[in-house]
Amino acid sequence: MARVFVALVPAFAGTEAGVDFSNAVVAVSSAMAHSLKETTTGTYEGDMFMGGSRLHASCSCKEDTQAIPTKSLGPMAAAAQCFVEKVKVRQDHRGSGMALAEVSALFGDGALTPAHEVSLVKVQDVPLSCLDDRMQEGVVATPGGDLGEFILAIDSYNDMLPVAGGTAVRAITQEMVDSYLQRYLKSLPSNRKFQACTDDSAVQHIQQQLQIEGLNIADPAASIRDDVFKLLSEPENVGDLHLKLLLRNPDWYHLDPHLTGHAIRAFYRVLWDQSSPLRGKLDLKVLTGDHNPAAFVEVSTSQKCDKAGMAPKLIPRSKGKSLFLSHLDAASMRRTELANFFATKVGAMLPEKVNADQLQHRLDRHGWQALEVTGSRVAKGLPFYSLAYV
Repeated sequence: MARVFVALVPAFAGTEAGVDFSNAVVAVSSAMAHSLKETTTGTYEGDMFMGGSRLHASCSCKEDTQAIPTKSLGPMAAAAQCFVEKVKVRQDHRGSGMALAEVSALFGDGALTPAHEVSLVKVQDVPLSCLDDRMQEGVVATPGGDLGEFILAIDSYNDMLPVAGGTAVRAITQEMVDSYLQRYLKSLPSNRKFQACTDDSAVQHIQQQLQIEGLNIADPAASIRDDVFKLLSEPENVGDLHLKLLLRNPDWYHLDPHLTGHAIRAFYRVLWDQSSPLRGKLDLKVLTGDHNPAAFVEVSTSQKCDKAGMAPKLIPRSKGKSLFLSHLDAASMRRTELANFFATKVGAMLPEKVNADQLQHRLDRHGWQALEVTGSRVAKGLPFYSLAYV
């Protein structure tokens, strides 16, 4: 495809990650340049998103087929090569809900137009949100959000640890999960949250059990905190559909039957600890209203964006439409991080060693299987679509 050569400078003053972007030159596609507006001097100017950053662009917009190398952008060099020109929509499974034409109208199908532009973000800098059609903000989503991926990582890591006699796996205790979560939170980038979801129905069910009103699930009153804590891992008191399934049917996911409850309690223990500096790393989403999904959409990106660690933020509920979103590549990126954490950080404290690459492959297999099981239950009868940004 023909290219135009655009001088990009930050839309906001200053530097990012210690890199000065002033007058950096990158090659972008003609389609991306079409979002710029012509000035009185004959050039084109406007704001564009590239590599997850909002940049101000100006160019002569003369098309050229010669490649011009990108100037060094330091840690943003790979991200600068990640941009999307097209979106491809494919129906994988028929069902009752949004038709292919409706999905294409919502996200686009073919060359991206200004109406269907997406914001690309660095996966390492954003939380993974839960698989929920009630979210009304841009998300990068996976079943169970960050907490769901963390649960699968603990289970996969534990399964790989050698056990005396080789006949059983090591028992997972509440103390182990508490320690794993706190150490993982300490390892996160300073600007990133660790996210989990519940909903108003789950909170209301706890209120009914305790015969109370006005429960703040993110910070309960001291007089009822112990009573609330005991109820957190009952399926009816969990508002995330994936976590609810893990609690009710751990055998479907080949999980330790106590692990999900341990993880939920570990999350709330940190969240409720006003003295803990880790409390600010947690993000609990309390969603409201009923589920009303019209489709299940699996989101993927190009190899360049995958290599750059980027993913598109999308909104599950907007424009009168509601759907389940699952970011396949972004979840795999997070599993690589989790595999490295357990193999090197946790593993460093134990005599038994686990290979990070092998753990990552095991995590991906476990994650895909979990997605298939949860998708078949929460989206039964819905059409399934693949959405590829390239």
